[in-house]
Amino acid sequence: MKLLHKIIQMYNKGNITAAIIMEWENAGLVESSRARNVLKETVAQVNQLFDLSEQDKNVPELEYLLKYKAPLELIVTYNESFDSKDIIRFLSGFIGPDNPNFKLSLLSCPPTKYFELKNHGAEHANADIMLFLDSDVIPQPNFLIYLFSSFANTEVNVVGANVFVEHSTLYSKSYALINFDFQSDETDVIPSYEIPRANSIAFRKELFKTYKFPPTGSSFKLGIKYLMNNLKAGGIQVYANLGAQVEHPVPLAKNFLTRGFFHGRDEMMLRQDNKKSQIAKSKSYYKQDTFFGISELSLAYHRFFRIFKNYKRVNVSIFELPFALCMILFYYSAVALGYLLTMLFPKQLRSDKFDYLIMAK
Repeated sequence: MKLLHKIIQMYNKGNITAAIIMEWENAGLVESSRARNVLKETVAQVNQLFDLSEQDKNVPELEYLLKYKAPLELIVTYNESFDSKDIIRFLSGFIGPDNPNFKLSLLSCPPTKYFELKNHGAEHANADIMLFLDSDVIPQPNFLIYLFSSFANTEVNVVGANVFVEHSTLYSKSYALINFDFQSDETDVIPSYEIPRANSIAFRKELFKTYKFPPTGSSFKLGIKYLMNNLKAGGIQVYANLGAQVEHPVPLAKNFLTRGFFHGRDEMMLRQDNKKSQIAKSKSYYKQDTFFGISELSLAYHRFFRIFKNYKRVNVSIFELPFALCMILFYYSAVALGYLLTMLFPKQLRSDKFDYLIMAK
């Protein structure tokens, strides 16, 4: 109740402040042109937010959005593998020192992982609304306005975006059928019963600082799943804004099977950890169907038929379908291998020695 009272107080006050927390780890895994597009679009949308006026009648929740006041905190977190001078030089090409809409901070972190970078940035944020936006996902038009407008509803404390994979090649189109959402023409804010993506998710400050991303050991992906389980146990509903969309890069072809392997590893780690946690065991955020008792087999089964249902949405032709089917077969073979080896050798597969293999999120 105290948390809810603080949130309502924040909503009722005159001005609202916002922060974008951007880890710089993923920027090193993609071409520099993509990181430039991320910053270019982010800067443009922040300027758009603060340039809103009462004349913009078509903007959702305009009265609420007009409460957002500059500057926005842009907090970039990075570890020792990056040179701060290079990052500053890169950012200065988009955010000039005379831009009043930004308060830029660079935070150097000790050797750390993806979710720890996010937590470290959040610890230094003072804004009412905190958006975690990865350095490799490109915001689509009006992404920021749509996502922030979700918080006009005081019941919304955490909201995720609609994340789709860029699909300009046969490889990327095929991968888009395996993972992620699809581009949508809808703009509704709806309760979400699926695990959102950590690469574009926003929280009210009081909520996130109460929960944070839990430690995940060597896992690169489980922080968001653990957090969602904890939110569910705390009675917090998670929402999705279908109009707030970001484009995720397709993994490098050389990392395709590696990604599948760690997908399987992380799912087995989650299963093993759930057995140790009564909260996660009794109140898991999402239901896992099983196929002969194995959830990953069920997921592979559903993904296989998802291809036939959705291939036209990513412009896959009927002649390209065999390639997509082969991809899903290879991918879930790698998933099964990671799942099985983690079941047999949990200690070894949880070791940090495996981290260097993870080249794409």
